[in-house]
Amino acid sequence: MQRRKILVPLLAMALLMPATILAEDDLPDASVDIEAAFVSNYVWRGIDYHSGRAIQEQKAYGPDTGAWAFQPSITFNTPVEGLYANIWGSFAMEGREDEDVDGVFQTTPGGTDILANASGGPAQYDAWLTSWFGSTSPSHFDIYNNALGQTSGSTGDLTTPGVPKQYKEQNGLKRSDEIDLTIGYERETSVGTMGFGIVTYTGANPVGKYASQEEMFISYAPSILPIMTLSIYKELEGGPVAGGSGSYYSVSFGDGAEVSEGIEVFGSVNFGYSVRPQLQGWQDVTASAGVSLYGFTVSYNIAYRPDMRLHDNDYYEANQGGEAHEDLPVWILGR
Repeated sequence: MQRRKILVPLLAMALLMPATILAEDDLPDASVDIEAAFVSNYVWRGIDYHSGRAIQEQKAYGPDTGAWAFQPSITFNTPVEGLYANIWGSFAMEGREDEDVDGVFQTTPGGTDILANASGGPAQYDAWLTSWFGSTSPSHFDIYNNALGQTSGSTGDLTTPGVPKQYKEQNGLKRSDEIDLTIGYERETSVGTMGFGIVTYTGANPVGKYASQEEMFISYAPSILPIMTLSIYKELEGGPVAGGSGSYYSVSFGDGAEVSEGIEVFGSVNFGYSVRPQLQGWQDVTASAGVSLYGFTVSYNIAYRPDMRLHDNDYYEANQGGEAHEDLPVWILGR
């Protein structure tokens, strides 16, 4: 399913709470930085993780159909200069639970409408019997076997796994809850600031739809232009792109200025280029502008998706588990 190009505005509010650890003599520089952020939507590299909110509200997808999220972050700065570990999370604050949006009778969430082709009471009754028992004239054994299967949680000999009724679709935004773990190293040198590390992205909710993913990254900010940072992220084996062969290249510019004591304004822009099997292009352009007031930060962010092929659900799902690109849409492959 293709989604149109879109500018996604985000409002982010964060509270920064640096807390220096009272370390022993051999750990004089260890510290912990804590940030608690509230964002009006969760968009990462142009990917809208809360796009399902539009489905829940039965609205057309657009720049204002996201859901608020709480995104805490804890950074542990080790005594080794430049070495750090970070724990970051994102938790939807709206639309967390599954909702029934199609309002039809089915045997599974998101299943076929069993009454779609039935007109009139008798036809609907027969369709209901067939969907549950496999026949319009079930025997006593069919009814007993069905009830036993429903009680035990097993489908037994049933042709369908559930009772015909209105089911909630699997669209709760709790499925997008996430916890990321980062271990990195950053060092300022005479030629610029260099960094590298590894990030593990994991679903924070047991009902989440995606498996964990790992990326290695390197970054470089030249001393002659410190506001520019070049970064490369490389997926490791087991990522959502087949064979763990996806890469993301980032060029970002960011700077800030202190207006007065405790008050700072800042801005940034990022250009992201994605390379995947048989497909590459500019994935996103994101920008942010905000102000920091004595540790409390408010910013406005936008995300633009130049190449919608990189956001096509069919492409993403076809690459889950590393299956072949034979299933990719023709409009992506160009044949």
